[in-house]
Amino acid sequence: MVQGAELIPYNIDSILGQTSCIIHEGELDAASSIAAGFKSAISVPAGANSNLSWLDRFMETHFEDLEEIIIAVDADSAGIRLRNELINRLGAERCRVVTYGPECKDANEHLCKYGIASLRIAIEQAAEVPLEGIFTAADLHDDLRALFDNGFGPGAETGWEEMDKICTYERGRSVYVTGVPGAGKSEWVDELVLRLCLRHQWKIGFFSPENTPIVYHLRKLIEKLTGHRFQNGCGMTEGLLANSEDFLTENVSHISLKGNVSPDRVLAKAHELVVRRGCRIIVFDPLNRFDHNPQPGQTETQYISNLLNKFTEFAVQHNCLLVVVVHPRKMNRNPVTGITPRVEMYDINGSADFYNKADYGIIVERDKEVGATRVYVDKVKFKHLGVGGMASFVYDPVSGRYLPCEESHDPSLSADQRVRNTMFDNSCWLPEKELF
Repeated sequence: MVQGAELIPYNIDSILGQTSCIIHEGELDAASSIAAGFKSAISVPAGANSNLSWLDRFMETHFEDLEEIIIAVDADSAGIRLRNELINRLGAERCRVVTYGPECKDANEHLCKYGIASLRIAIEQAAEVPLEGIFTAADLHDDLRALFDNGFGPGAETGWEEMDKICTYERGRSVYVTGVPGAGKSEWVDELVLRLCLRHQWKIGFFSPENTPIVYHLRKLIEKLTGHRFQNGCGMTEGLLANSEDFLTENVSHISLKGNVSPDRVLAKAHELVVRRGCRIIVFDPLNRFDHNPQPGQTETQYISNLLNKFTEFAVQHNCLLVVVVHPRKMNRNPVTGITPRVEMYDINGSADFYNKADYGIIVERDKEVGATRVYVDKVKFKHLGVGGMASFVYDPVSGRYLPCEESHDPSLSADQRVRNTMFDNSCWLPEKELF
């Protein structure tokens, strides 16, 4: 294969104009299906890789009109992950899964061991994906076995070392981020999701109507990616700009709608981003920019509860990380001490369910006097993903990055001396491109 060549599925054009296809993990497996009489058989490029960006190009032209998709990947842990990703992208309602039987992990092994007729029967008897919302232990056998064998692993890390000690992330979860106006919620969320994208290839979809025009938001993202101010003569070269644009084109999408922006309408667009673009992170920033229309007689608490249920269901069904920025109620100073209390999750305006139904609850607090931003993780629903706590940062106004630091609480030190050991970073985060 020519270095740098585009990776596409083997035999991809065989499924054009067909109503059914078979997806294998390797070319030999696809060839085995073809030998068994199934002409519309393909294999994924690069084997059991959960990065399905190759699907983007072919989704409309090759896969959209298929009525039945038979997933015939390997029966090992990597194949199971690939199977789940394919079902997630292509839709469980039209997918069936092949089981190869004892001592056979793929189609070619089955062909060699049992012959063409047996392989044909195995493919024809591919089982439907289990009914949505109904599970037995048998349905979850593979996942249960993998959990037993491998244990609870940590979630996805961000590269912020102190943050990763208290909180890691898992897809299928909802994150609610709050803080007083001006605390830096949006800036911090932007860096959070960029870090997850860079480290784990989770593509991002934004609905961020306060970041308009969209090019203003892209400018901020480019500054975070490159470590340079978005301006000629400040280290931002034409090459860096072009590479940044390529990265954002591949990994970041924005939802921008005219007219009524209801939650259902935005969720429908987010669904398209998951299916068409392979987005694994969806950001709603902020929630109060939706057009909310409660039903007649519905209280605010009831409306919010139903809305959060929709968000949770979306994250689970689409196996994505949903990040929602929300505003707190007005925080009043203590008349005796003159101190404004720290925002907590129960202070989010509208309902206690923002805390109760969150998988993660995060508060961003900016201390102008000390010059630090504190990020409090007040809730992590599952203990293998984190224990919660606080991490301190210094905000870099040039790059827009949050730089980890240590913060002393020694009252003998003046406010401007409490931040120390700031971990400065102006390196370029963009992945190096292959030379060919």
